[in-house]
Amino acid sequence: MTTPTPSLPDADPPVATFTALFRGFAKIGLLGFGGVGPIARHVIVREQKWLSEKDYATLLGVGKVLPGANTVYVAVMLGDRYHGMRGSIVAVSGLLVLPMLVLIVLAVLYQFLDQNPYFNAALQGSACAAAGMVIGMGLKMASKIDLRAHHIVAGLATIILGVWLKFSLLQVVAVMMPLAIVANFMLARRHGHTS
Repeated sequence: MTTPTPSLPDADPPVATFTALFRGFAKIGLLGFGGVGPIARHVIVREQKWLSEKDYATLLGVGKVLPGANTVYVAVMLGDRYHGMRGSIVAVSGLLVLPMLVLIVLAVLYQFLDQNPYFNAALQGSACAAAGMVIGMGLKMASKIDLRAHHIVAGLATIILGVWLKFSLLQVVAVMMPLAIVANFMLARRHGHTS
């Protein structure tokens, strides 16, 4: 009598070694000028394939409601997923150590260049480029997620609260999080009754 072999999953995510975690998050930290969001998504989802687009969006969404930097939260969670606390420490170190060294050097240089009009023009240009990258990342993530009408309404309400009504981030979270939880709970119950 032969024993059946267990079915293997179609595709396992690549295992992240300590070196891969450090290098991946160091790349995110070093290339994340004006915000690490777009490069973090590229490295984690497209290049390393540590998370799917949906899983990355979910993890980033949870990070948005926690205090601190979102990408640090992602580094902690991914490091923990593969190697526990040591993996978290390695990923966060990769994300922060090299950029901090670059920042120290730039802070010293800024003291000598802050009155230079060309330097100030370069800073303004890089700020515009960073804003464009963040918008582009948001659109790419939205195109991969199964958006429903209530998601779009919640997104528009968030924009109205933040941009038009000038709510702070904490106020937006305090208003939108309970509403989103209640709306999803009600929709899940209604879907459960209809199926």
